[in-house]
Amino acid sequence: MPLKLGSADVYVGTCSWRDHTGFYPEGLPDPDKIRFYAERFPFVEVDSSYYSMPSYRNCALWNERTPDGFRFAFKAYSVMTLQGRREGGKRVREQPTERMFRDFAGALEPLRQAGKLAYVLFQFPDWFYPWRQTEAGVDPLAYIATCGEWMAGIPIAVEFRNGYWLQGTSAKRTLDLLREREIAYTCVDEPQVGVAHSAPPVAGTTARLSVVRFHGRRADVWAKRDVGVSERFAYEYSVDELSQWVPKLAKLASEAQEVYVGFNNCHRDFAVKNANQLKQLLLELE
Repeated sequence: MPLKLGSADVYVGTCSWRDHTGFYPEGLPDPDKIRFYAERFPFVEVDSSYYSMPSYRNCALWNERTPDGFRFAFKAYSVMTLQGRREGGKRVREQPTERMFRDFAGALEPLRQAGKLAYVLFQFPDWFYPWRQTEAGVDPLAYIATCGEWMAGIPIAVEFRNGYWLQGTSAKRTLDLLREREIAYTCVDEPQVGVAHSAPPVAGTTARLSVVRFHGRRADVWAKRDVGVSERFAYEYSVDELSQWVPKLAKLASEAQEVYVGFNNCHRDFAVKNANQLKQLLLELE
């Protein structure tokens, strides 16, 4: 069950459920991992949908294996965030279409009908600037609005990896667009390095939901291109670092009906350990 902060439901979980070393009983079959996970956390983000389109069958099975009230978020397919797709180890350019969005949404239908679909996360790359059209001539602000329209009524959240979106006059324009389109801004805890880094704001842009993601603080490898995912996110937060987020989460909870907090530091048992620690900190506020 989610935690309560004021009148808001706060869902704390991890980004993916498969790779948590030491969390699952030895020998537990893969199909049973989501059941085990869902007995301990009320929410999970599905990151595999970034690499390939989700399937209706898997969503139906996940619905059967999780209790009522459990929530799923899905990371948008890479093509949908203008990053192309991988084929044979190479990046292939492909432009998103409205049909692709409809197919993506259709695959999630078993979870949506069961009330278990929280949102779809659009994580845009560091080369996605607020004022610069893409190589395909896509206007960035217009495309974000289009994503909301093409998702067929499913709530979406946007995460920026380019700090210029939240600097100077761009910050107001960005947040105003998200509020106007009822798109959730994704608050992040991440290293402040790379493209136009800036301290990300803690801002709610919809009354329905707020989203927070913890990526770790590996500043030494964050912006390197030749670093694997497991190394980039290999960071275990201290309780003091998590405590810094308690008032911020309380603020978000005062502005939205639901707050989703996902730990993306999925290395060893770091994500599940930190998620449990944050849950304990929030319980002390209830």
